Amino acid sequence: MFNREKELMLLGLEPDKKSYKGVMLFLLVYLGATLFAALLTSPSYWFVQWLHSVHPSGLTEYLLGKRLDIYFNRLRYLPILIGIPYMMNKLGLFSVSNLGLKFERESLKIFCKYFLFGVLLAGFVFAFQFIFCDVSYSHKSAGKVLSVLFSAALSAVVVGILEEVVFRSLIFRSFYTAFTPVAALLFTSLFFAYKHFKVPSRIFKSLNGDTGFDVGFLVAYYDSVGIFETFSAIIFISLTVFGAMLTLVYMRTKNLWASVAVHSGIVFMMLSYKKLFRIAHDDNLIWIFGTNRMTDGIISIFIMLGFVAMFLSFSNPKKRNKTE
Repeated sequence: MFNREKELMLLGLEPDKKSYKGVMLFLLVYLGATLFAALLTSPSYWFVQWLHSVHPSGLTEYLLGKRLDIYFNRLRYLPILIGIPYMMNKLGLFSVSNLGLKFERESLKIFCKYFLFGVLLAGFVFAFQFIFCDVSYSHKSAGKVLSVLFSAALSAVVVGILEEVVFRSLIFRSFYTAFTPVAALLFTSLFFAYKHFKVPSRIFKSLNGDTGFDVGFLVAYYDSVGIFETFSAIIFISLTVFGAMLTLVYMRTKNLWASVAVHSGIVFMMLSYKKLFRIAHDDNLIWIFGTNRMTDGIISIFIMLGFVAMFLSFSNPKKRNKTE
């Protein structure tokens, strides 16, 4: 599995070849989107100010009440939404088949199997909380429970598909094609953790009232390094292990539906758990068992590592037909 395999190579390359095209495209899209947003954050706010002065409305008043980091993030979406399809097209991934998302009967079986794995994995984490923490059910009607479960399932599948296409099919395979499988695994997992680490909003609140041209670049800077303001080694390691686990599932199965399903199963449990249960947090136990976020306790790290060990030990790699 840690030797290059043709199924995961981009551009139809053989395992003994390398190409940095995917990595360069990734850097172009990621850094280009950041620069685009940094340049246009203040001008966008100035435009709203001008529009409000000549034609005030509820919309312009609402937009003026938004922090500048909100403008920055929304502006960054535009080049990303354009850049990702462009990147997919250049790398030969502009089809569900090449992405690894074929809609076949076998795909449904794989999805159900690995979705259950994700549900069980998250369930183990929450089971420890039920045993050792004060967890209570937030009494809801049967209809409300069904609504919560349906909404959680839908959101989980959408998140699973979008994030796995970006992190596994695009970023991981780009680095896999350029570097060693281990290097690609490490970078993708660390980047996954980095992008899921929430930057505290108080950093951006300090910019309130500052609308100079350079404020967009300040937002970009804070957005890049702000995670260190409230950095938690447990959360970062947990997110890194989570990302590595999803990548290993993809590497072993060569099927994106498998990692999508594990991801979706875990997110489904997290969203459902947040809505249906309450945890009375004991500050002395949070670092061990975490909260309903799942990633803020060391127990989740050990459970995910255990899952990876069992998965690698008992799962069979996809059988291939060998040509003589």
